[in-house]
Amino acid sequence: MEWFEARHGRGRGGRARRRLALVLPLALLGALTLISALPGTLFAAPVAQAARVDSTDSSGTLTVVVPNPSNNATEGPVGTNITLTASGLTASDTYQLGYAQQAIGCSAGFQAFSGVSAATDSNGAFTATISWPASLANVGTSYYICAQDASNSQAQSQATFKVDAAQPPAITVKPVAGPTPAAGTPALPTDGYYPGSTVEIDGTSFLPGGVQLTVYLSTQKIEKQSDLTNATILQSVDGQQITSQGSGQATATVQIPSSVQPGSYYLYLVSSDSQANALPSLMAEKRVTITNAPTPTATVAPTSTPKGAITPPTSPSGPSHKKLAALFGLGALSVILFIVGVILLASAAGMPTQPGQQPSQPGQLGR
Repeated sequence: MEWFEARHGRGRGGRARRRLALVLPLALLGALTLISALPGTLFAAPVAQAARVDSTDSSGTLTVVVPNPSNNATEGPVGTNITLTASGLTASDTYQLGYAQQAIGCSAGFQAFSGVSAATDSNGAFTATISWPASLANVGTSYYICAQDASNSQAQSQATFKVDAAQPPAITVKPVAGPTPAAGTPALPTDGYYPGSTVEIDGTSFLPGGVQLTVYLSTQKIEKQSDLTNATILQSVDGQQITSQGSGQATATVQIPSSVQPGSYYLYLVSSDSQANALPSLMAEKRVTITNAPTPTATVAPTSTPKGAITPPTSPSGPSHKKLAALFGLGALSVILFIVGVILLASAAGMPTQPGQQPSQPGQLGR
């Protein structure tokens, strides 16, 4: 009997204990695995996560060419032309261009520019120019430029762009009097635009301050770099370099070349940072009509009398041509009248006396 209990009863209890001994470690291991899979925030203090600003999903690079960056940063007003080159992207692909705030980066904050895309060549490169939109007018905010294809492969510009002004560059144009010409030299009027006339250009929002500027005269709107090459550079009248002030204001006085033919033109004030395939970053234009100038008037040099000097009396001027003609006419008339008088006297002397009338003798009184 004891043998039977040991064989069947106690034997079953021993096997149960052995099974429990095997299952318990496995249960503990599963519990530990489950615990390790739970979010760490349940068992540890929260850790602040930094914004992801430098992550891209491709090995390509975007380089801002114009405006020229300094310390991986550039700036300008709304309307600034930003030219960038890309390399190392997917070949023969189309990328949507966009932006992201500097604090977020392209991978987390990509926003597309409306209707702005670029296609890579067989080497995975492209060159593109965007005009900073007026909708992104948060002055002082810096942005990255982004490129993203249909598979969400991205590239982020190395340099940021900071918005300096909510208004794009703009100019006003007016004709002004040029340098005073020498005495006797005709002076052009100042109520229009003529070949050889002088023009004043006043600009605003040419930021940042200290930007060097150039004036162009073009027969068409400048939309690509070759249009700029075909335009005529107008030098400032004083020969000085045109530079914007810290406020973004700029003034230039230039002369329209005398060789310009009448017609419709565009006057441009642009930044001097254009490159082979890049427009200037800052551009503003105004349309003008150049016409033939009216007959100019001769200038008379003013005369001045030194202080304390005595002005000599002026000598009477000689007779004019009309007076001389009148005098000669009166003299001729006098001569004619004199001759007529002599003839009449001679005729009277030769007339016969009446009968019975004795001619009077000299010294004799008649009765």
